[in-house]
Amino acid sequence: LKKQLFFDDLLVDSAENITREFHQPRKYEGNPLIVKDKPWEHVLLFRTSSYRVLRDPKDKLFKAWYTDEGWTNELIRRGAERPLSRRHYAYSEDGIHWVKPPLGIYRENGEDTNIYRGDQQTGGIDVGDVILDPFESDESRRFKSIHVEWPVDKNGEGINSPNAHLACY
Repeated sequence: LKKQLFFDDLLVDSAENITREFHQPRKYEGNPLIVKDKPWEHVLLFRTSSYRVLRDPKDKLFKAWYTDEGWTNELIRRGAERPLSRRHYAYSEDGIHWVKPPLGIYRENGEDTNIYRGDQQTGGIDVGDVILDPFESDESRRFKSIHVEWPVDKNGEGINSPNAHLACY
């Protein structure tokens, strides 16, 4: 295999009036960027199956959708086998400083939260993602949440079931 620099000229037919600058990446000292700082948050998860960060071409904001999972005393008392799984939203002008706006969808202890899909305890595998639909004419529906869940057996293995479903919000 031949190594290829990501921005090399292997596939470029021609280039005029450009200057290439190479910069050394630096780790941001203020990590992590999105932290647990709201009373309704449990354990914030940023993994490939539960989060998305997109830059909105209309308002130029970075928008993040991520998962919050956690055990509550009530779940433990009920003998639940899986923790809560909730989806949250945040936005940022610079990709570093994030705002968790109240969405008017879910309230917890009297407070409006940034939860857009809440209190799911499926007893199975719960995977969601958000996409930007560039063809949507309704401004309020440009971002879509696609969600899949299916049951698991006692060993935590996914099983085929008529109860598995795909939903789009």
